[in-house]
Order: sequence, then structure tokens, then C-alpha cells
Amino acid sequence: MVKAYSVLALLSSYLAYYANGEIPIISPPESKAFSTDSIASGLYEITRLDTIKLEQAENICKGSGSNMYVVSPNDDIKMSKTYAMKIESDGKIVSRREIYHGGKTESWGSPQSCAVSKGVVAVAVVAPNIADKGRIYFYKESNLKELGYAEVGPLPDMVGITPDGNKWVVGIEAEPNATLYDPVGGISIIDVKTRKVECEFSFDMQISEETYRANKIHRTRRAVPTNVDLEPEYITFDPADSTKAYVGLQEGNTFLVVSLDKNLPCTASSRILSINPLGWKNWNLVGNELDASDRDLDGKVNKIGNFRNLPVYGMYQPDTIVGFRHNDEFYIVSANEGDGKSPEDFEDAGSEGPTNMNGDEMKFSSVVGVDNTMNWAPFTPANIKENINLGRAAVVNSEGDEDNRDGIYKQIVMEGGRSFSIWKITTQSTELVYDSSSFLDKMALKYCQDNNLMSTPGTCYDPSREDNKGTEPETVELLYHNGKRLLIVGLERANILALFDISEPTSPKFIQFFRDELNAGGESPNGLSAPEGIRTFSAATSPTGEALIVVSGEASSTVTVFKLKGPGCDYGNPKVCNAVAGCKWKKGSCSAVIPCSGLSMENCKKEKSCRWDSRENICLDK
Repeated sequence: MVKAYSVLALLSSYLAYYANGEIPIISPPESKAFSTDSIASGLYEITRLDTIKLEQAENICKGSGSNMYVVSPNDDIKMSKTYAMKIESDGKIVSRREIYHGGKTESWGSPQSCAVSKGVVAVAVVAPNIADKGRIYFYKESNLKELGYAEVGPLPDMVGITPDGNKWVVGIEAEPNATLYDPVGGISIIDVKTRKVECEFSFDMQISEETYRANKIHRTRRAVPTNVDLEPEYITFDPADSTKAYVGLQEGNTFLVVSLDKNLPCTASSRILSINPLGWKNWNLVGNELDASDRDLDGKVNKIGNFRNLPVYGMYQPDTIVGFRHNDEFYIVSANEGDGKSPEDFEDAGSEGPTNMNGDEMKFSSVVGVDNTMNWAPFTPANIKENINLGRAAVVNSEGDEDNRDGIYKQIVMEGGRSFSIWKITTQSTELVYDSSSFLDKMALKYCQDNNLMSTPGTCYDPSREDNKGTEPETVELLYHNGKRLLIVGLERANILALFDISEPTSPKFIQFFRDELNAGGESPNGLSAPEGIRTFSAATSPTGEALIVVSGEASSTVTVFKLKGPGCDYGNPKVCNAVAGCKWKKGSCSAVIPCSGLSMENCKKEKSCRWDSRENICLDK
């Protein structure tokens, strides 16, 4: 039996937990609104260097040097593949080879993700019947020769590599197949040296319905056991700790902390150190404004950007998560896309979908009604279901009506946080240290309007998505540049990327939006659309000597390379460094040139590039 613990109860019973082998469930954090007004001074120059068109482009992983790998699933499974490529010194993308998985010209299954360690590329591949066991294929990076595969559980979605490079950790998502058979998800751990599965466990623990509700773990379907609902989506690590993995359960709105200690029994009860629900976002707090309708002008026409406080909650439901350290503490940044489980058709609610959606999603207009005893301001129980109010909102049918399932809702819950968040996750606590609130949707709309990008539907901010997840923050990645920790956020439904400075995790600063200008006005088929995966090169590791951002576009089937040039002299190439005003290559690194004018005599004499003119009592360049 899994117990629900408050933080204080957990601390007092920590030893008992280890003795009894129980998995603690950490109390979710309370919802709060954050200030999102902080704007960084100065913009970066972000320039597209190259874009290539593929059959399909989804997740990206980095290899050694400038090698890159892009997984390309296909509706025709045999044509699924992974593209091996590299970035040249001029930023151009060069293909190395197309890799088929399990054959020379055809694939056994569909690739989902990849990770590279110690000269070996690992690719997670799903079976033709997604409920069957999947495989992790291995390739020698130098010549891309297949080295065999390891069999793992059904639908291996994410494969990650520990910071020390010794273990691949695989999230077994185990989604339902076409016959609605829904296997149990789990985790596989593979030894890099032997390429053998060291441990694989399924989520065999049973969590009561009451515990789910009390801790806001999202329950998508009551017709299946509770553990079937737990499906790993993404995995990240503490850069200073290779003994644990942090696993995101997107639909469940929850993180898991998993031990990678091979001396522990290979079971869920031994390896899952804690279950960390993320709680709900309160859209009725000042600062958390939401536009939840695409027909809120008169019930038929959209009032674009009608952001206001509403009596609605949102589940964060992160897709991509990335870990980092700050002041010796571990943080996770998440892209709060939101996702539902619709087993009958595997489609989201969509703006023009059926009124009552299959699975976990529905339009709010289809509910019987709301509890008359609750406060629904600024609406009333009589008008809340109208299109101009919340009738068009895509909500989940499994939250808010737990008492007797009569269709009378006490709470309204939507999918996704429409934001990025920064969390402190431990086996004792879950702390939300920052959330971007409504900022991404509000500022994306302003950016698209200011740049005249609203005329072609789907090109930039899409008003038809206001009722359903908004701009959909899909992916996040970090870039360390000029002593700053930069965050790139990919907005799937707006086809743009946002750049933030998160050097201080509790107070991020917005820098700017950027996009592939080939897509301006929707005129080019090669423009980046629906950013799916992001990888970065610092100036020190970049083949061009400049910081690079590489983005895959799911809808455009493209891979785009951007170079980032900003304040400072963070360049990894002498030629590039010396060509930048105010920068000079010295002793193997690029440094800012200190202007001689204005220096005191003492400091002037310390600078080798300066000389002191005793007649004029002034410091001059040599």
C-alpha cells in the first residue's frame, strides 16, 4: 500500500520509509502567481545559419564533436529512421547517413529519442504494435555500424544518459495500442559498457483513488488500475549526481525520483525514492490570467487575447524537463505543454472537435452543470457554459466531479500550464520557485501582432488554440553564454522561440523572441514550424566558435541552426574572436579588450595593450 505523506510527516518517518519499503508521496505545492515583469537589458543577435528539410524531424541528440542525430518516425514504420549529421565550421548541416533500425533499408520499428555516450549512439525504438516490447538499438558513432540492441518494455519513449556517461535510463511510456490494451509503464536502466539491461521495473505499485485525489496526481481513466496511468515522458539528471534520475509523468502531472543504485532490488518499491505531484495552477490568482475561449466576443467570434482571471485550474503536465545546479542546489526547468489521454482516438480536444470528446478531454459546454454552492465569479452557474465564457474550454472530465460522477462539477481543470516553471525537487519536498504565468501567451501575441504575423493562420500566435493549451510550450533547453544561464523555450503552436536569462532561478528575465525568418508570413515550406527538439553548443564547444542553437520542427520536418551573438566575448575561435570589436584572443580564450582611455596610471601600466603618456597624463592604446 502506498501512503500519502505531508512534508512534515515524511521528515518524521523517513527512517520508517526505508524500513518498510514504502514509496513516499510528497505533498504538492500550493499554487501561486509570480512577477513576470523582469526584462533583460540588451537583445542578442540571433541569425539563422542553415535549414535542412527531412522526411520528419522530432527529437535531437548531440554526439561527439559537432555530430547530431535526429529521430524521424514515419506513418510507414518501415521508412522510419534516424538521421546522422554534423555541423560544419560555417554552420552548415551535412548529412552523414540515414540509419534504419533493424535493417539496411527498412526499420523494424519507429524511433522516439536518442542519447550518445562513450562513442555509442543509443536509439529508443517502438515496436510496430506499440504494446509489444521495444528495443534500444546501438551504433558505433565513428562509422555508424549497428552493435545490436537491448529489448526493453513497451513504447520506450525517452532515453537519457547519466552525467558520468555510464548508464542509459529509458522511460517506458507504455501507451494503449489500437485495441486499447494498455500495458504498465516503467523504467529501464542499461549499462553503457556492456549494453545490457541492468534493471527494468514496471510501476507495479497500487495507489488508491483517494491518494490520487488528495495529492492531485492526475487520474485519466477509472476503467484501468491506477498504476497503468503512470507513463514516463521525459528524464533529466542532476549534473553533479549520477545516482538518481528525475522522471516526468506528463499526463499524471507528477515527477518521480528514481535511484540508479544497482545494489538495490530492481523493483518499483525499492527504486522509486519519491513521487512528487506538481499540484494545480490557479488561474484565478492576480497575475495568472487566461484566455480560455476562441469565441468570447459574442459566442461566435473570437476576442483575441481576452486574458482575465477565471475560476479554472490548470495541470502543469510538463513535456521536456532539464536539470541544472545553482549555488549547490538542484533545479528542474519544465515546459508545461499539457497532454491528455484519449484512448479511443489519441487526439486532443481540438478547437473544432466533437462536443463531448473521447477519453479524458471534453468541451466544458458538454458537462451537466456546476455546483450551485461554489463561487464561479465572474460567471454564474446559469451562464458559465456559454461560449462567451467557458463553454469552449477544453477541460478534463476526470477531475472536479469525484464525489458521485453525476456531471455536476465543483472544480474545472484544464490541461497544461501554458508556461515554463522552475522547480526544486527532492525526496522530501516539491517547491515551485518560479512560473512564467501568462507571460508566454501574452507576449507571443504581442510579438506576432507587432511583426504583422497574424494574417496567415497557424504562422505565429494561433487564436484558435486559446481554448486549448494556448501556445503550448513544448520544449526547453539551456545555453551557457558569457557567464549567463540562458533558457530557450519552444512554443509549438506559435512557431517561435523565447529566450530568457535564468542565471537567478527565482527571478528569470525575458530577453526576446526569435524565429526562422524563412517562415515569415508562411511563405516558405522550409521555415521552422512547431519546434519539437532543441540542442545547444556553447562557444567553447561549437564548430563555428560561436554559440549555436539547433532546433527541429515537427510540422515543418526541418532542422535549423541559429548562431547567437550577444554582449561579451564568449567565442571559441580566434578568428571569430578577433573580428569582433572589443574582443581579443589571448592565451587560448577570447577576452574583452579593456579600453585604455580613462584608466588610472596604475591600472594603465598593468595592461599590456596600454601605455601611459606622462606628458598628457592619459592612458593610450599602444
